[in-house]
Amino acid sequence: MEKIKLFIERWWMVIILLLALPFFASTAISNEKSVDYVNNGFFTFWLSGQMTWTEAHPYATEDWVGGHHLNGATWIPNKIFPYPLPLSLLTAPLGLLPINQAYLLWEMLSQIILALVIFWLATSWEGFNRRVFAAVLLI
Repeated sequence: MEKIKLFIERWWMVIILLLALPFFASTAISNEKSVDYVNNGFFTFWLSGQMTWTEAHPYATEDWVGGHHLNGATWIPNKIFPYPLPLSLLTAPLGLLPINQAYLLWEMLSQIILALVIFWLATSWEGFNRRVFAAVLLI
């Protein structure tokens, strides 16, 4: 019962988040038009996730560089996957999607998680100030 009461007291946060969702989507979609998907940092995460579903290994130089060439990348900053291997398991769901859809999902989730963190921090503040600070931080 106390959780419901707490939710009702913080209804304004839910409303702001719901109003912000179209902004998150429109920002992600508008940025999509100007992105070179295979020649940016996100490609590293997407390729490692995609390699999780194939026979390729992110720590094999031939597979890693071959994955870049196969997808048309001209920028190859590392000869192997530069992060710990469990990260490729975390990005594996992105590897199932085409790179443009995966990038859009990644961008939208990042913005939503950032907004949730701001709202979570705002709940630790007391009084009217938290609403003002949350609105300012969100903007």
